[in-house]
Amino acid sequence: MKKLFTLMAAALLMAVNAQAQTDTPQFMFSDKDGNTFEDGATININSIEIITESDGFQFVQMPSGLYLKETQGAGGHCLVQYRADRIDNGALQICFPVNCISIEAPGAFQSTAHTPMAANEIRDLQTEWLPEDIGTYGEAIMTLNIKIVNAFGVAQGNGPTIHLHYTYDANSSGINTATAAPAETARYTIGGQQLAAPQRGINIVRMSDGSIRKVTVR
Repeated sequence: MKKLFTLMAAALLMAVNAQAQTDTPQFMFSDKDGNTFEDGATININSIEIITESDGFQFVQMPSGLYLKETQGAGGHCLVQYRADRIDNGALQICFPVNCISIEAPGAFQSTAHTPMAANEIRDLQTEWLPEDIGTYGEAIMTLNIKIVNAFGVAQGNGPTIHLHYTYDANSSGINTATAAPAETARYTIGGQQLAAPQRGINIVRMSDGSIRKVTVR
C-alpha cells in the first residue's frame, strides 16, 4: 500500500510539473489580432510611415505593431520593463499604459504605472522608433519584459520577453503617407492650468482632432 501511495504521489507531482510547463503566461505579447509571440522572440521591423502634418512638416516613424494580451480570461495587473540596446538616431517611444516616454539613449526603463487588464483584453503598446529625419538611416534595438503585479503594484512575477529590431535603410518598405495629422492646440498641467510651453512632469495635451493625451516631460 505504501509503495502504491508513493507511485500515486510521484504521478501527481509529474502531472503538476507538466501542467506548469505547458501553462500559458497570463500576459503575452501579440499582434493586433491576438496572435501571440513566443517568449524571447525577435520582431524585425523595416516598414516605415511618412507622416505629413497640417503645416506641411513631414517626419518618419516605424510602429512595432506590438500589443499586450491577457490570455487566461481572468484579468489582472501588469507593467512593462524595457531596455534600449541601440539607437543610431532619433528616439524610441512607448506609450503604456498611459504616458508616452521617449528614449534617446541606451538604458533600462520601466512603465511609470501598472495597469489593470480586462479578461482577454488586447492593448496596443504604441511602441515605435522615430528616426531623426527622413532618409537618416540606421537601426534601433529594444527589449521588453512583462512584469506581473498585484492591484497595489507589488511585483508578483515575470512574464515573457520580446526583442524589437528596427532597420531603416534604402530598402525599407511600406511607405504610407498620412495627411493632416492632429496638431497640438493647447497644453495644461495635471491640475488644469494652461501652459505656454512644455513643463517638467505630466502635461495634458489637447489635439486638433479633439483627443486628449497625457505626456511626460523629463
